[in-house]
Amino acid sequence: MSADLVQVIYTAAILGSAYSLMSAGLTLTWGGLGFLNLAYGALFTLGGFMTFWIVASHDLPAFLGLLVSFTTVAVVGTALYFAFYRPLLRKSGWENSTLQAGVGIAIALQAWFTLRSPRDIQLPSIIGGTVKLPGGLVATREGILSIGFALAVLLVLAVFLAKSPLGMQVRAVANNREGAEITGINTGFVFAFVVAISSGLAGLSGSILGSIYFVSPSSGFTALLFALICTVIGGLGSFGGTIIAAYIVGMSQSAISFWLGGQWVFPILFGGLMLFLLIRPEGIAGKLTFDPSRQ
Repeated sequence: MSADLVQVIYTAAILGSAYSLMSAGLTLTWGGLGFLNLAYGALFTLGGFMTFWIVASHDLPAFLGLLVSFTTVAVVGTALYFAFYRPLLRKSGWENSTLQAGVGIAIALQAWFTLRSPRDIQLPSIIGGTVKLPGGLVATREGILSIGFALAVLLVLAVFLAKSPLGMQVRAVANNREGAEITGINTGFVFAFVVAISSGLAGLSGSILGSIYFVSPSSGFTALLFALICTVIGGLGSFGGTIIAAYIVGMSQSAISFWLGGQWVFPILFGGLMLFLLIRPEGIAGKLTFDPSRQ
């Protein structure tokens, strides 16, 4: 196997792992609950910056950054939900009003990031050292750890959704909110819980990519675009399909950037997305559904 191909696969694994965390959280809220949070990209950036501000600034162990990022962004995301989104979801025309609120929150957070840290920053490494891969490529242990950590988090989340009582309630609300309420499920709590988990996953994704590449005030916008692409290709509401799509997108981005140049990534990806939706509009594993209880 050539060194070029190994480099592409290694980079794709890192990108796919980060995008899978982002898109998994997005598919829980957008595909599962019908609620699109356009501030999601800003939460990605917040995860990276919180790791830098708390861990790097106080000379704490870098691995704490992952815990700090998940917890802090989960709390912030939940607070934003109760302050802005939940009141709007109870009113008519919530589809447009929540989108507008998300854009406003994202702009405000990005402005705050710019004031606090206008430059690009790279987070401290969680673990040092290198590993030799086939083809003579030398990879960082940081990248290998990030891939393994993301897969472990996704596995725990998948088992939780499939086996735990609360996970079953989340799936019930996603399938039929009105029916879930009739059976006694506290849908308000489920919504808040899903928002907290999805926000925390965005923060983790920001920490992972920030420790390998860098974080900037506007990096969340790009991450949100990739997460949207992954969620649409995977199928709205399909956790497994979204994860598969995340690694496909990661491989595509890595290959396009390596052989054609980074300027071709978005044109080719969006062109491929439109072609894919013409052939299979429901996504890899999703289903086109309409829930009249939300209208």
